Amino acid sequence: MKYKEQSQKYIRLFANCFLTRGVVRSLIIDGFRGGFDFIPNDLCDILSSGEHLRIADLYETYGVENQEVIDEYLDFLFSNEYIFLADDNDKDLFPALEPQWKYPATINNAILDIGPEGAYNLEKALKELDELQCVALQIRVYQKRSMDFLRQLAQLTHELTIEQIEVFLPYNELLDPIELQHLAVQFQKIKGIVLHSAPKSYVIDNDYIKKIVDIVFLEYELTDASHCGIVNLEYFSTNIDHYMESQFYNTCLNRKISLDQFGNIKNCPSQQKSYGHIDRSSFRQALEHPDFKKLWTVKKEQIAVCQVCEFRHICTDCRVYLEEPDNMYSKPAKCSYDPYTASWEN
Repeated sequence: MKYKEQSQKYIRLFANCFLTRGVVRSLIIDGFRGGFDFIPNDLCDILSSGEHLRIADLYETYGVENQEVIDEYLDFLFSNEYIFLADDNDKDLFPALEPQWKYPATINNAILDIGPEGAYNLEKALKELDELQCVALQIRVYQKRSMDFLRQLAQLTHELTIEQIEVFLPYNELLDPIELQHLAVQFQKIKGIVLHSAPKSYVIDNDYIKKIVDIVFLEYELTDASHCGIVNLEYFSTNIDHYMESQFYNTCLNRKISLDQFGNIKNCPSQQKSYGHIDRSSFRQALEHPDFKKLWTVKKEQIAVCQVCEFRHICTDCRVYLEEPDNMYSKPAKCSYDPYTASWEN
C-alpha cells in the first residue's frame, strides 16, 4: 500500500485530460499539452467511476491482491501529471470541463484545389472566404507553378482574415528552397509548403525556419483529390478544441467549404455533389443549400466501428471514401485500424 499516508485523499483527473474507452484498450488524452497514452480498460473504468474517488476506497474495492496494480496505476498517472490529489474540503472545487464546442462563424477552414490555369477566379474565392471569416486554408496544386504563383498567393491573402495557409504543389526545379524560406519569413501566414512528386523526401532542417514554416519535399505523387481521406496516426489531433468538436460534429467536414480543381463548390473536393461554380455562384449561396451541411453533424459515435475505437475523439474522419459508399455512417475506407484487435493492417 504505497499511498497509505495519502489514502484519505481524493484522486482528481486534470480538467484538460480526457478518457476514451475502446474495445480492448483506452486512451487518456492530454488536451492542453498534446499527446496521449494507452491505458488498460480497467484503469479507464476506475477513473470514470465518479468524481469522488478516494485512494482508500480503491484499495478496499480491489482488495489486497491488487494493491500492487493500483500502486502502479497511480505511479503512472502521477508521473505523467494526469491526476492530482484533493482533500475532502476542496474536492468539489475542480469541476470537469463541460462538453461544448462553439465557433463564431459559419466557416473556419477551406480547401482550394487548383488544376488547369484559369479554371476559376482564385482572387474571388479568397475574398469570399474572407467574408465568411475563414481562418485556415489548404491549397492543393496539381500542375507545376513558379515562385510567382506563391508570391501572388501571399499577396492576395496578406490582408485577409485567413490566419494559416498550407500549400501543396508539384516539385519544380524553379522553386528554390532558399526563396521559399524568404517568402515564408516575409508572409508568415504560410505555415506549410509541401512539394510533392519530388526526387526524394526530406525536410528543410533549419531551426529558425522551422519556427515559422514547415517546408517538406515528398516523393509521393499527388495528382488529384482522390489522395484525400487517409486515416492514420500522423493526422490525429489531441488538442481540447478538436476533442470537444468531435463530441458534436464531424471532425473533417464541419465548418469546411472547398473548391475542386475546376472551381466547383463542395463541402470536400472529393465529393461528387457540387453546389455551383465559384465564378457563377458564391460560397454563401452554396451554404444556403439544405444538403450542404448534411454531414457536418455525423460524429464518431454514429459511425460503424469508429464508435468503439479508442482513437475516435482524436481522429480526423472521412465521409467521402467509405467502406459502404451508400451508407453515410460507414467506416472510412482508408482507415486500416481494427479496434477489436488494436492493430493496423499496414
